[in-house]
Amino acid sequence: MCGFVGIYNFRDSGYILESRINSMSDAIISRGPDDSGVFCHEHIGLGFRRLSIIDPSISGHQPFTSNNERYTIVFNGEIYNFAEFYNDLIAKGYHFRSKTDTEVLLYLFIEYGEKILDKLNGMFAFCIWDKEKKELFIGRDRNGVKPLYYSIMGDELIFGSEPKSIYKAGVQFELNEKQISELLLFRYISGEETIHKHIRKLLPGHFLKVSNGQIKITRWYNLSQRILNHSEIKNINEWFLETFKSSLNYRMISDAPVGILLSGGLDSSSVAATLNQLNFKGLKSFNVGFGDFILDESKIAGRLSNELGYEFHSQQFYGQKLREAIIESTISLDEPIMHGNEPQIYAISKYSNSFVKVLLSGEGADELLSGYVRYEPIKRPLLGKMLSSILQLLPAKIKSSRFSKLERYNNLNNIEDKI
Repeated sequence: MCGFVGIYNFRDSGYILESRINSMSDAIISRGPDDSGVFCHEHIGLGFRRLSIIDPSISGHQPFTSNNERYTIVFNGEIYNFAEFYNDLIAKGYHFRSKTDTEVLLYLFIEYGEKILDKLNGMFAFCIWDKEKKELFIGRDRNGVKPLYYSIMGDELIFGSEPKSIYKAGVQFELNEKQISELLLFRYISGEETIHKHIRKLLPGHFLKVSNGQIKITRWYNLSQRILNHSEIKNINEWFLETFKSSLNYRMISDAPVGILLSGGLDSSSVAATLNQLNFKGLKSFNVGFGDFILDESKIAGRLSNELGYEFHSQQFYGQKLREAIIESTISLDEPIMHGNEPQIYAISKYSNSFVKVLLSGEGADELLSGYVRYEPIKRPLLGKMLSSILQLLPAKIKSSRFSKLERYNNLNNIEDKI
């Protein structure tokens, strides 16, 4: 997972104490228990917590400074296609001290600047300090997989991977009351604001740059424009399968053991089955089971795991175990639990830590793969019309909420509305 923190003082005389950076870094030790580091230079301070996935040797220690000592980077995430840039960078005279994607990312930025963001395949939040120009650059991936929060307090820009680290720098805690309704209604706060009044988030597909004492935030990725400019996909099924397999191959690049969160649903089952097709053998799968027969899918997940030859681990969390998971996941999130499965995902991830260091999941793929029951009428339009006719004949008082929802769903005319 990894995580980083930082303080930038807009005054040239505003030196950053290493003890403040250490305090911020200690607050997010759970993100990176393997290694830590601090870099302080004049009015900039950076701290890092490392979870070693690629090149776990000391060569991957962060903050990582370039050979000429001009640039320093802290980087949370993974650049899946980092190896594809080696030849180009070596040809341009760069010499590598490690086998990490961190070093590749730093040299790519030195060579190409912000333009390189568009060529990166990965999930990332990173910060680079240019000692010569006294410029600070913070970038976030296009989908916002990796978090980045910041606050402006007096003469300082304070940032980190979690809000709790920012509070350790001295920012005053205050609830953002005007956003409570949005959080409770949508289980998410859109835009830059958070539930923390004095803390904002750098939006996905954006970068923040501090130059000449001025902050400028720029959007570097626009999904709508990319879709409009995308070349025609002639065979959608082949394209999707090729993209899906490529995505999994990239995510299996690791010097640490990788496992799978396997719920038994279409999303994670597709991940597990495709990994097996790609000849990734002997993996471990992890599942959350339930005592309620209707909710429990552990037998389905276990059967699939056994068919694939994967070692299956299923856990149930009730009573004190669930209580601890609720408390710990809330602390980890720095905000109220908005999704009922968050404590269980936290608990199974913690359990799996004894076996693997990386977990792949299918979170969010049910929509992509049309895995929900509500998508069945789209695949069988004639059946949907027949069901609508039958439902109209039933008295309202005997219709369940699901039947009423299905009737409304079938009455939608546009497929876009149904999706």
